[in-house]
Amino acid sequence: MRQSKQFFVKVSMALLLITVFFLFPSVAPAAITVYPTDVIANASRTNFMGFEGMAGLNGLPSTWEEDGIRVEQINGYINNIWSTYNWGQEGSRSWYPSGGDSGYTKISLVSGGEFSNLGLLVGTGWSGTFYVQYALLSDGSTVAQGEIYFPSYPQHLGFAGGGFDTVLLSASQSSGNTVIDGHPNALAIDSIELAESINQPPGTPVLIAPENDATVSGNSVIFSWERATDPEGTDVTYLLQIAENADFTANLSQYAVDENGILIAGLIFPFFALMGWGTMNRRKLTLLIMAALLTSVMIAGCGSDGWGPTIDTDTDTTSVSYNVTGLNSASTYYWRVIAVDEDGTRSIPGETRTFTTN
Repeated sequence: MRQSKQFFVKVSMALLLITVFFLFPSVAPAAITVYPTDVIANASRTNFMGFEGMAGLNGLPSTWEEDGIRVEQINGYINNIWSTYNWGQEGSRSWYPSGGDSGYTKISLVSGGEFSNLGLLVGTGWSGTFYVQYALLSDGSTVAQGEIYFPSYPQHLGFAGGGFDTVLLSASQSSGNTVIDGHPNALAIDSIELAESINQPPGTPVLIAPENDATVSGNSVIFSWERATDPEGTDVTYLLQIAENADFTANLSQYAVDENGILIAGLIFPFFALMGWGTMNRRKLTLLIMAALLTSVMIAGCGSDGWGPTIDTDTDTTSVSYNVTGLNSASTYYWRVIAVDEDGTRSIPGETRTFTTN
């Protein structure tokens, strides 16, 4: 009788566990994705912090709240925020901790709730390249952390996928740091934006030619890569970057090319880079594109013997090719391709290749 009772208890417990399993399945934690690009369209914003309400002074309080977002400087100099330091921010105000300290910046919601998707503009008081360290927390526990390299500033940084209620950020001039290790920090931020959904960036183009470490003859090279697709189905253009170092900071040339290999903004595109591609409002971007199109018409009218890079077109529907002339002899170059959708969202940079002219 006792054995029957024990058997009944075991069977009941097993049935209970099975019932709980099917009625209340476990939920996997959200996958957080880090984007070094602008993934939140202005029209999709639910909250925005532009810091424009801050006084135009230095020595400001170490906490700022705006549109339900709170920013705090932790373990740094107390009440010494600079709001008018010019590092390429979108407006006249931004968040820059005292010209640098050993603390870090904390971003959270005033309500204490979770973020769905968050984007912001990042920069630094240092010149040249920099690294941003991040840690995403949920109820005090770290759910994602890492470090991302930027060749220049300002740059966009985004966190998507939800499942975090706090963002910790810092910046350094070298890699291998964490947010809270007390390293010298000179992170500047601006334009924090929240949204329920993001603009997914296009896929990363796959490079075809020239091969990595190739040696090419003459001062003309035909670059080719596979076409990328945009998850939202918009048209994709391509930013071909050629430089003399792997950081793409030495003698950088940039060419905006459409899917047919036609130059969009050849000679005028360096001005896009200087003004911050992807950080412009739509009106300014539209005016610049119109000017770029006019420039392209002029280039096309000059023909292959005119000034500017020549254009290479073909009927291949799976790849894009573009011919660049005027390269220096006996020089080593680095190149990569970034896809850009109609909203200005860039793909994550992919492979970097190098070649040498003889």
